[in-house]
Amino acid sequence: MLWADPNGYLKLYGRNNLQYSGQAEATEWALDEDDIVDLEPGQDWNSIVNRVTVNAYPYTVGSLGEIWRLLDVTEIGPGASYTIWAYFEDTDGNPAPASGVVSPVATTDYTANSQAGGGGSDMTASLTVTATVYAEKAKLVLANTHGSTPLYVTLLKVRGKPVTVQKTAVVAEDATSQAAYGGVREATVDTPWIQTVGKATDYANALLSFWKDPQPSIRVRVRHLLGTDPNMLGGSILLEGVHEWYPRDLFNLVKLTAASYGISGTYYIGALSWWTGVSTEDLWLEMTLEPKDNRSFWELGVDGATELGATTVLGF
Repeated sequence: MLWADPNGYLKLYGRNNLQYSGQAEATEWALDEDDIVDLEPGQDWNSIVNRVTVNAYPYTVGSLGEIWRLLDVTEIGPGASYTIWAYFEDTDGNPAPASGVVSPVATTDYTANSQAGGGGSDMTASLTVTATVYAEKAKLVLANTHGSTPLYVTLLKVRGKPVTVQKTAVVAEDATSQAAYGGVREATVDTPWIQTVGKATDYANALLSFWKDPQPSIRVRVRHLLGTDPNMLGGSILLEGVHEWYPRDLFNLVKLTAASYGISGTYYIGALSWWTGVSTEDLWLEMTLEPKDNRSFWELGVDGATELGATTVLGF
């Protein structure tokens, strides 16, 4: 998530920021009913997901073979060079990434002649082919090193192992949640980095286990008045208690205890609003608090940190 903090700086948070316990402890802020002017709990049905579809992209690597061929006969003048981009294909002619791409070899992967039809002199020795290989294509720089005679490229191909990717959907759903909360509420995860059905299944189950039930958000309002500090020369303005709640920022943690509402838990700050009341000395803060996922990412050999979907979440 990208946003501007209270000091005007841009911040970008990923999943690691929300899971790093050291940071969470450092930013936690305790609130109880004595600190709050208004509290509005809610059950946010919009957050419910009771059917999760995760697209997996399992792949196979084929045998070494031709993955691209130039279908044109190209003339290159003496001392000139051309740049060609070769886009790889599988054995069925479909666009595909490739591995193990071989640098073009003279006479095997490219030939040149003094005539377009392949006749005349063999000029393969005067043709250089320099390849820069990427996942789905290669940059080919063709150069005629002969000083006085043009040549025709009569063969140019690229060899490699085509990678065939098969899109496969995995679905996890919870019938109890669907019956309780008004039917199917679906989310889809589609990323090429999930490359096995097993990982897709684990990911779908982990998401479903957390989001199949409502994740309540809570809106709280806090108020502080400006005062004077008699110990400071000239009665300078002091923010009484404001140092406890400013500067607060998105994703800071709040430990909220409100016995009257049966609330006791840790929440993220999901939204912040500041304003003044009847005067500029009357400061208000409203926060939308969102539930904190207390699970962490998988830790090898650590009890309580290896149960996928119960105490851990998958990270990609």
